[in-house]
Amino acid sequence: MTFNSLIPGVTLSGRYKISVLVKRGGMGAAYRAEDLKSGKTVAVKELVYSFENPEDKEFGIGNFLAEMGVLKSLLHPQIPKILDHFVENREFFFVMEFIEGKDFSTLLKESGRLGLPEEKVVRIGIEICRILEYLHTREPAPVIHKDIKSSNIMQRNEDGKIFLIDFGIAKAGSVKEGMMIGTAGYAPPEQFLNQVDARSDLFALGATLHELSTGKRPDESSFDFPPPNELNQNLSREFSEVILEALQYEPENRYQTAKQFEEALQTLLPEMVPINPEQTFQELCQFFFKKTLFPLLEELQRNYVNECQTLSLPENQDSFSFTLGIQIPYILIVEANSQKHAIQFYFKEGILSKTFLGEISLEKSEDWGRAEEFVRIMTSKYNGGTE
Repeated sequence: MTFNSLIPGVTLSGRYKISVLVKRGGMGAAYRAEDLKSGKTVAVKELVYSFENPEDKEFGIGNFLAEMGVLKSLLHPQIPKILDHFVENREFFFVMEFIEGKDFSTLLKESGRLGLPEEKVVRIGIEICRILEYLHTREPAPVIHKDIKSSNIMQRNEDGKIFLIDFGIAKAGSVKEGMMIGTAGYAPPEQFLNQVDARSDLFALGATLHELSTGKRPDESSFDFPPPNELNQNLSREFSEVILEALQYEPENRYQTAKQFEEALQTLLPEMVPINPEQTFQELCQFFFKKTLFPLLEELQRNYVNECQTLSLPENQDSFSFTLGIQIPYILIVEANSQKHAIQFYFKEGILSKTFLGEISLEKSEDWGRAEEFVRIMTSKYNGGTE
């Protein structure tokens, strides 16, 4: 089915002025828009269906309105809030918070590598499991997403926060029976029979993490998932075992709850970095660099081998810079602050003044993981600046 995208400048429901098309698919489109009442930027999702007769369409509209009532009740910091919904010109629309960021299908392509790092994928999985736990334990009935995939998981630009978007709202327009909701390759076998429960979402999440870790999109014609470590030798056997359990054909052989899946993923994370209180500040700096920061920067060196100006990382230096870019340098500046016992991060583009990104307290090992956030900000700015 084809349809014409909305033209920028069109106003819907007398309130939402379309600014630009963000994404388009077979079932609809997403737009950035201005809420003329509040002046805020919002996301408008248009859903398009094909109905055989007016009665079926009326049935679909009723389902859409009922489903919106459920989704508007969701209050979770990693689910965009649904602000409004309406039917206009016999098409369905709903309005959400606008998340400035990129989905992981895009981020995987931009990484230019065979899958994302294992720890990164594990942490994404844990975040989504926690969101699913919230959804699957809703009262009076669980909310099943029905369409988990890499393009429906977003990372916000400003802070790297993970969001789950685009619920299987398509079911709101399904007519009685026979319409499979979801995406082939990610959806489990039972979903093709319109039989879903919480374990169906866990299968789809397993398929998504398989893709993110291997760079290989799920096969749409089968439910065959090779062990991830056979496709990407950088992955551990333990990681592969956890993912493959989520991808079992029969629902009873998978994880039974999102909490179980999360707990399995948690076992794959490295133990918290031990801090020796007798270490000098300089020794602690070097330990942080080698244990946490340098592996991230070494990955950038591999991914941007022809664009990285920093060829080697310092062995005994408290402060240094890391540079990407041939014509315009994009620089991550790392400075040790002995008075605060902290490592401070700055970003500098070309001849512009450096911008403070944040700092990590070396005395709080639980904060060390924020190094990835600062490296990601620098990489995102570089990718944005070279597109």
